[in-house]
Amino acid sequence: MNTHYLKQQRRRLIGYLLLVPLAATAEVSTAWVLRLITNVVTHKVALSFGGLCAVVLGYMVISNGLNYARNMQRSKLLTHATARLRASLLAAVGRLSLGQFTATPLGTHLARFGQEADMVEGQYYAALLNGYYLGWQLMIALVGTLWLDWRVLLVVLALSVPTFFVPYLTQKPTEAAQGRVMAATEAFTNRVADLASGYATLRLGLAQTRFGHLFLNANRQLASASVANNRLLKRINAVQNFLNDLQYLGTWVVGGYFVMRGTLGLGDLVAFSQLMVFISYPLLEFVGMLSDYNAGRAVKTQLDAAVQAAPAAQPVAPLAPVHAIHFQHVGLTLGGRALLTDVTLTLELAAKTIIVGASGSGKSTLVRQLFGYFPMPSGQITLDAQPLTSLTLDQVAAQIAYVPQATYVFDATLRDNATLFATTPAAAVTAALTGAGLGPLLAKTAAPLTQALRHEGTALSGGERQRLALARNTLSGRPYTIYDELTTGLDPAIAANIEAAVFAQPTGCAFITHRFNPTIFAAADQIIVLKAGRVQAVGPLAASSVQAALAELKLG
Repeated sequence: MNTHYLKQQRRRLIGYLLLVPLAATAEVSTAWVLRLITNVVTHKVALSFGGLCAVVLGYMVISNGLNYARNMQRSKLLTHATARLRASLLAAVGRLSLGQFTATPLGTHLARFGQEADMVEGQYYAALLNGYYLGWQLMIALVGTLWLDWRVLLVVLALSVPTFFVPYLTQKPTEAAQGRVMAATEAFTNRVADLASGYATLRLGLAQTRFGHLFLNANRQLASASVANNRLLKRINAVQNFLNDLQYLGTWVVGGYFVMRGTLGLGDLVAFSQLMVFISYPLLEFVGMLSDYNAGRAVKTQLDAAVQAAPAAQPVAPLAPVHAIHFQHVGLTLGGRALLTDVTLTLELAAKTIIVGASGSGKSTLVRQLFGYFPMPSGQITLDAQPLTSLTLDQVAAQIAYVPQATYVFDATLRDNATLFATTPAAAVTAALTGAGLGPLLAKTAAPLTQALRHEGTALSGGERQRLALARNTLSGRPYTIYDELTTGLDPAIAANIEAAVFAQPTGCAFITHRFNPTIFAAADQIIVLKAGRVQAVGPLAASSVQAALAELKLG
């Protein structure tokens, strides 16, 4: 994948590359304007005061116009490069399996899209563009110095030699210091994400003090890494400032000597002093810029690695309608613990199946295998005759909907939450919400579909969130749905109503639960009882093996 986000903006980049020499020439020409002013006031050049003012004004208009155009082009390049970087990160995330996505801490995802992307813009790309401009400025200033007097140029170059070594001598220390800052930043961001997502858990568990120690420790480590990095940069800048003063004042001393000898005019000396600014300033900036460049490059390398590590996007044909899911001798062991053992069963997509078992029996683990939450198990899982390993997540999800226990509510309208941002007609959305039992919610406002919802908001109760999940599933049009503990934690009456709504739908489903509802158990075509990752019984409620397994579970 092409991650050269500046090169992707070909026309804009070419415009910047052409503008920079013109803008740099205009800025360095300040030295010649000052030389002209000095020669006019010392009567070495015959020019009226009005003429001098016109020349200076014309120069100011041209110089500022060119710099404005350069800065605007630079700003556009940086902004669009960062936008393309974030788009690439989003595309890469979209290609991850659910297991790959959840394996990365939330704070890392947030840091990549936020602070790290900003670092790439402000340090890596900005250093490249600014370095190009300052390089032109330095070169033009050196040519101007050579044109005035080659002897002074030799002195300038001699005084500049130590400055050239500073960036190379400091590259490794600055890269290491910036790397420590980046690592501390990610660790701190993870703690912030924990605080934001787990605030209620911490407060209700009276754990805010204990967590606060972890949070403050991460904060101290970030502060310590930042202070150490800034200390290193300040020391480097102090050395560079000393060398810059040596260069600048040395030029005045040497130039003064030539003026005293009569081989150099006063206007030339003024021009030299200004040219020294355009020589010393780029050299001084190159030190900090190289540090920024190395730090930004390190971050970009990591982000590029994240983009490249994501599976390549492969065009795939839609999956033909699936009739059955087959688990054949499926086993899964993680961290030395057997989660599933020799599971063999079939889920008919036209049937209504209940998967029941105590907590930790492997119910969710079994169905989550279909969506890539875990590494591929032993045994084989097939959709009809097609191995799961040959299918993409999109192909599976187009046939099989998965509704988890916790329904996520986006910071968006009720309509967008129901359609998952699809452009579905309002009538269809209203019908789906009403059919899911959210009619009373729709009746509360004049324009219910535009009602703003938030993930942490209280506009929806727990039962209403699960009904929203039912509406989403209806609008998705998938032929089969797996409901993973949909009614766990709800009031029994509300849970029973939702379960009745699920089993009233015409499509097939697998309903995972650990509570006994005689109505839906009797309506189920198949009941699968799991215990400790093994299948204990399969069949209708009337089957003796199912009755015995359910009795052993002692469901409430």
